[in-house]
Amino acid sequence: MKICRKFALGSPLIPLENSIFNFDVRKSTEFSILKGKGLSNGFFFEPTLFAEVSPKMRIAQEEIFGPVLSIIACRNLDYAIQITNDSKYGLSSAIYTQDVNRAFKAIEMLDTGITYINSSTIGAEIQLPFGGTKGTGNGHREAGTAAIETFTEWKSVYVDYSGTLQKAQIDD
Repeated sequence: MKICRKFALGSPLIPLENSIFNFDVRKSTEFSILKGKGLSNGFFFEPTLFAEVSPKMRIAQEEIFGPVLSIIACRNLDYAIQITNDSKYGLSSAIYTQDVNRAFKAIEMLDTGITYINSSTIGAEIQLPFGGTKGTGNGHREAGTAAIETFTEWKSVYVDYSGTLQKAQIDD
């Protein structure tokens, strides 16, 4: 953990929505703040690294769309997958490995809408469906051709111009 204290911060402050991270991390005793100061200047949050986080802690169980990273120690890939899948959210995940077997195991087992291999969870590609699993998102995929279904209301219309009553394929 000492190495984390040496990291230099990038962009200073990034605004957060109050409803997303609404407890004062400076007063919490659940975890250690390794880098950053947390909340400052109202709704701004300095990029912050949290350590000594366990999988059941609130900070590990909520989607925090802000410049924060929580370190959760795990013993192996199976436990890392379990930690990820035990969350009520599942937008995206990432694994860094040179072992193709581990990469494909993560792809198969992680319950997330997106899995990155050897890349950070940077966002989505506009040509591909975007969305998460479980409590993430609003139940559909946006972007790509999937967006046509998402943003389209289908309606079927049958018109008979004969002026006579049509039977539904029933013989007299």
